[in-house]
Amino acid sequence: MSSNGRSQILMRSSREEVKEILAMFIELKKAPDAITDRAGILEGRIEFDGFDGNGDDEYREALRDICCGLPYGILGDIKDLDSRTATTVRRYQCMVNSWKASRDRIALTKADLVRITNVRI
Repeated sequence: MSSNGRSQILMRSSREEVKEILAMFIELKKAPDAITDRAGILEGRIEFDGFDGNGDDEYREALRDICCGLPYGILGDIKDLDSRTATTVRRYQCMVNSWKASRDRIALTKADLVRITNVRI
């Protein structure tokens, strides 16, 4: 397989992964409105921080492509897609796996939010 073919497969894979990550963050942002007891929820993990600018180029590129089609503000104000954190993708992957374990990925409970936001990498 040519290097161009490999990069297209990687980009397609990254794009699908970014879509899952964005879907999770959209649900995380919607869920807290109904939950008044916030104990145990790491609020900073409900915000989407972008991807590391020093190593997550395929994810950042996929994010730029996908965000062009989203309604403005659905993920907050994303001025800078650089999270400046090298473990961002791995943290997001762990959070997505935890989100997928939820009984209902749309109607998240407090227990879901605690589990997802406190995930360890």
